[in-house]
Amino acid sequence: MNTFKWKAGAISCIVVICLLTFFIFKMCSNQTTDKPNPEEDHCQEEELEAFATFDSTYTTMQEAEHKLIQALKKHEQDYYIYNHELIDFVSKEPNTMTYPFYQLRQELDIDIVTSDDGNLRIYTWDTQRGGTMIIWGTIMQYRTKDTIYTIANDDIDLEGKIDRSDTVIIDTYVLDIHKIYDCHRQPIYLLYSVFPTSSMMGMYFISAIRIVENRLEPAYILLEEDGHYDYIISVEGNNNWKDVFLYDDTNLSVYVVDSIEVGNYYRHYRFDGERMQYIGMSKQ
Repeated sequence: MNTFKWKAGAISCIVVICLLTFFIFKMCSNQTTDKPNPEEDHCQEEELEAFATFDSTYTTMQEAEHKLIQALKKHEQDYYIYNHELIDFVSKEPNTMTYPFYQLRQELDIDIVTSDDGNLRIYTWDTQRGGTMIIWGTIMQYRTKDTIYTIANDDIDLEGKIDRSDTVIIDTYVLDIHKIYDCHRQPIYLLYSVFPTSSMMGMYFISAIRIVENRLEPAYILLEEDGHYDYIISVEGNNNWKDVFLYDDTNLSVYVVDSIEVGNYYRHYRFDGERMQYIGMSKQ
């Protein structure tokens, strides 16, 4: 009787020890399996990076530019280049509309193009998010009467810090701004831009926009051969194409290369003050 009780107790102890060992092993396995990857954590941290403001004090724009560059250089090793301090500074400081930013362009590869009337300025840079299909960071700055507005695309303005109701935001690399006037002497801006889709190919665009009251709007002035209106002309081709779009200010015309096989033949569009109508093929 006593021997049976001892054996039963011993067996119970062995079972309890085995169960405890099994649960401890499972807990350790789960901790090892669920251990976060430091690289993944870093990527997530970069993805959710807080909007960095530019709060430095300065007395001149040259001093501000120097401090801004130092602030932006802190992010040079980041996975993605948002340049939040630049967005914040441009949106707060009206003098950025005319300041040349020579040092900023040279040191941080930020391109800036400005319309010849000084009312539209576009900042563009590579965010490092797209590989060969580059995702551009874009800030658009524009003036209406005495007020300057700033908008930024969603790829850099992750937290929606720049309030906007605009229907136009350019996510391409803007090379040039060309201005024409409609029949009411109101300016229309033709943005010449490119979007690489691979290491070899890309899309080229002319986008027509106008400033209406306090916002940017598409200008549906482009009348195609099939009779529909648009505000964008696009061409697909090699990344090393030259002279994709040609402007003729005298005749208010735009020439758009048709395809690389065609050679020097262009689609000809002429502006009559209300619409830019397709005229036909032209050899340049």
